[in-house]
Amino acid sequence: MLDHKDFMTCTNNHKSRKGMRQAIAISRTKIWLVRLRIVYSFLRNFIKLDSKLCYSAPLELSHY
Repeated sequence: MLDHKDFMTCTNNHKSRKGMRQAIAISRTKIWLVRLRIVYSFLRNFIKLDSKLCYSAPLELSHY
């Protein structure tokens, strides 16, 4: 039978392993969030340019 100390070290090892897994998962999600943010900002700028073109074209045509 395990005594109390052995049991505690066992559970602590398990906790740290779980913590490592959580840390890895968190870092992965952070990487994905950064990628999504980059893509989102790129798309937003692209849409802004696109909408500027869409808005400016009819205005230029209306001058004639």
